[in-house]
Amino acid sequence: MSVALQEFDGKTTFVYQEVPTSAGFNAMQTGIQKEMEVRADIECVPGVLSGGACSINSTAIDVATITCYASTGTQLLRFYGSGSVNFDSGDAADTYYIYVDASAPTAPLVASSVAPTGGECILCSVAWNGTDTLSALADLREWGIIPVSYQFSVVGAVSADVVGLLILPDNFWVDGASASLETCGSAAGPTLIDIHGGTGGSEARILAADGDRASIAHDATDGAVVAFGSFDATGRKLTAGQKLLIEVDAAATDAADLAVTIYGRRY
Repeated sequence: MSVALQEFDGKTTFVYQEVPTSAGFNAMQTGIQKEMEVRADIECVPGVLSGGACSINSTAIDVATITCYASTGTQLLRFYGSGSVNFDSGDAADTYYIYVDASAPTAPLVASSVAPTGGECILCSVAWNGTDTLSALADLREWGIIPVSYQFSVVGAVSADVVGLLILPDNFWVDGASASLETCGSAAGPTLIDIHGGTGGSEARILAADGDRASIAHDATDGAVVAFGSFDATGRKLTAGQKLLIEVDAAATDAADLAVTIYGRRY
């Protein structure tokens, strides 16, 4: 076996004076589209580009016109349009998740009582009482498809203060964050790290609550990585020109060499 150029699926070789066929052209276009989707799946993540707001309409969830991407696991597919998901007495009382499922491209708008965990593009959740009422609608859209991360660091002693600041060059949706101390400290822990974001001079916490701050005990393993908790549903959606701010709320004695990574996507 030797290494050779791999051409895209469906590539058709036409010869001189041959009459091209619609099947040949269609095969080429399908192959090119598949190649683009495969490459996009390597570099990007499922998410919403525009629209997709969900609303309760009697016993249905209406999804406004949306442009989004969802993954089959090997291809990132683009979806566009609007639609509705209907509930009736055959659906058990439960919380349902509304999402776009790339594994069913001809009927991609899905409702399930199981939260999506793969390449689906999630839109919202809603409670159904099993008979005639929808309630507790929650917007779960994740904005953007191009992954981005920002790193902050403090070399040396860590104290309670603002330790990192960044002006966002693009719109940024926060997916999560993690922190680490090379030296966790000797006493009087833990070290608590908070994240703020927003317009310069009025940045607000973008974590959901106090308990979502990164907490590193003074006797934790030096260098271990700790995840932040949940993010505020609206605070995590930031715009170009706004700021991200890392603040140490409390520092263990002798804590040193802090690293924080915030990861998300451009939208």
